[in-house]
This record gives sequence, structure tokens and C-alpha cells, in this order.
Amino acid sequence: QGDVFGQTGNPSQISVDTYTIDIEFYEELSVGYYSTLEISGGIRYNEFAEQTGRWIENTNRFSGFGGLIGAELNRSLAIGGSVYARARLAILMDDKKVVTWPFASVGPVQNTLFDSTQGMTEIGFGYEYSRCLCGGSILTARVGAEWQNWFNYSSTIEDGPYGGPSDVG
Repeated sequence: QGDVFGQTGNPSQISVDTYTIDIEFYEELSVGYYSTLEISGGIRYNEFAEQTGRWIENTNRFSGFGGLIGAELNRSLAIGGSVYARARLAILMDDKKVVTWPFASVGPVQNTLFDSTQGMTEIGFGYEYSRCLCGGSILTARVGAEWQNWFNYSSTIEDGPYGGPSDVG
């Protein structure tokens, strides 16, 4: 572990502020008597800000639009409810701004990475229970696990100005 001065043994601090907005269109298909397959596509907007460093702050900012595709397989169980497995993939583009302080005596260095491509992969599975309510509404409760990997989002800072992109998971 190193801090912004390249010294070992001093832990650095990382702060991330992010949000995502999706607009998706989907179609649900019957696959046999007990299973459904939902396919979806749309657009995603993501804003990501990362700050690293213990004494001097390095920043990494990205906000961009891109395409989104997804699929979810749902299988009904004899005991009630169903199990599901889902996957989504998004590819976003915009300029990425990385500000680093390579040395305490030197001012900040800003790198703008034009037309940077970021990727997001999500996979998950779990159990779902749905119940029809009055007026045609459906109440759905889910318990599951999800993993995400965001490609090219973080910007490593080690022993110099800009160490290059790395993934966040």
C-alpha cells in the first residue's frame, strides 16, 4: 500500500460518490410452463466521483451515457415463489477527468481522457415471492445476491502522476 507520496505502510483513504439512472424497455417470454425469460434494452446514465489520498486529494470524475442490455430467467417452484438469475451489461462513454498531486511541492496535474469507455457488468440470483393485491396490483419481494464489476472506473495513483485505469467491484 502506498500513499500519494509513494511511501509504503501508510494506508490511503478512498471515497466514492456515484448514482445510476436506467431507462429500459423489456419483453417477458414464456419458456415452458414454469419459466419466463425477460429480455431488456435501454440507456443508462452514470455519474461517478472518486477521491483518494490521505493528505492531498486526488480526484477522478466520470459522467456519461450508454447502451444497456439485460436478461432474467425466472423459474416457479412447487412450494411457492420462484428462483431467478439475471445479468446486465452497460457500455458508457464520455470524457474522464483525473486530477492528481504527484508530489507535495508541485501543484495538481489534470488529465482529461477524451471519449473514455466504461463498462458495467451485473449478475445476480435469488428467491422471489409475488402476490396479487386488490385492484390488479402485484406485490413482489426478493432476497438475493448481486455482484457488479465496473470496468475502467477507478484511476490508480502510485509513485507518480497517473497510474492508469483500474476496475471497481
